Amino acid sequence: MSEDDQHFVEEDNSEDDKFEENLEKQYALYPKASNKRPESKHGRPESSKFSYKKQEQQTIEQQPKLLEAIPTSPALKKFNQLVSFHKIQIEQFWKNHTIMASQTEFIGFLLESGFQFEQYEINSILSDLTNDRGVITIESLCKKVPAWHQNENAMLEFIREKALKLAQESKRKFSAQKKPKPQSASTKRSGFNKGESRPISGISKKYQSGFSDLKISNINDRPLQNKSKHYLQLAKQRQQEEDRLLQLTINQGKNEYEYEMLIKMGEANELSQELDSKITYRAYKTAQGHLKVHVYELEHFQRDLTLEEFQREYNILRSKYNEKKKLKIWEVLSEKKKNQKSLQHFGSSQKEEIKQNEVDAKVANKKERQQELKKVLLETMMLSNVLKEQLVVLNRKGINAILNQSVKL
Repeated sequence: MSEDDQHFVEEDNSEDDKFEENLEKQYALYPKASNKRPESKHGRPESSKFSYKKQEQQTIEQQPKLLEAIPTSPALKKFNQLVSFHKIQIEQFWKNHTIMASQTEFIGFLLESGFQFEQYEINSILSDLTNDRGVITIESLCKKVPAWHQNENAMLEFIREKALKLAQESKRKFSAQKKPKPQSASTKRSGFNKGESRPISGISKKYQSGFSDLKISNINDRPLQNKSKHYLQLAKQRQQEEDRLLQLTINQGKNEYEYEMLIKMGEANELSQELDSKITYRAYKTAQGHLKVHVYELEHFQRDLTLEEFQREYNILRSKYNEKKKLKIWEVLSEKKKNQKSLQHFGSSQKEEIKQNEVDAKVANKKERQQELKKVLLETMMLSNVLKEQLVVLNRKGINAILNQSVKL
């Protein structure tokens, strides 16, 4: 071989080898497509069973999975068991008119259906059934409770019929309210003349003629919602009138008793002078309006007495005076009897006035004026009693006699 041939072979071999190596490297980078069946353990190709199983597995994987078809908590499992055992239909359990219900409404469904769960079980059931919007739908309930898997479509149809029935009932009520009511015979019809109206019966004519001049409170003309309010106001006014009459009676008895004590107070001062005692009694009214008796000895305050205590002290003074004057027992009794008769006569007249107040409200107003006059008289007597006591004190000191002599001169 000549030198030229040898040089050509060396150059050709070097370039071709590099090109083939680069081509093999680039070809190895791409994945090889193989339509051959995978070999078995024994090195033989798999049969047609392999392709069938592979297609079946792909079909199962492509099918939509049931979302939480099995209860996810023991409480929901217990709920499913109770539904299956008692054969409770979803139409009986779901009381709402829509396909959604709040958590509070769902708890009401549980209680109405007779389910008894603890609070943590109810919370667990609600957390399993509630969606992202915080409500429970029929779809989620039917999917998560196996006993109601097949009832979703039937329940949706049931709710649709219920809503349609409710809408028809409301439409019927609205049309019944909108329909005009028939007019009575005595009511004047529109489009009729006065002479064309239907004649009324003789009884109605007599009734209208007999009561046409009277003005009766037209309660029936008021709307229906105001009748009860009107009757309640009348009952309240009647109760206030009874309370006012009762308070008037109590005040009247109290004033009569105080008036009697003032008279006895003046008698006690006279008895004290007859017995040569230095004690005097004066009326005093507290800030609360109660009448009390102040006891003075030589113009020095000693103590205060209630009206009951003063009554006992008055009786003691009276007995001492009777012993001093040596009055006979029948004289004392006859005087007491006269006083009792006068008091009984006075009390009977007052009772008649009280009855008259209860019968007629006008007389009650008159009695109120009399009561005010009696109060003024009571205060006047109290003032005269004080003036009388002061006059006695001045006479003791001789000041009044000196003034009388100066006036005469």
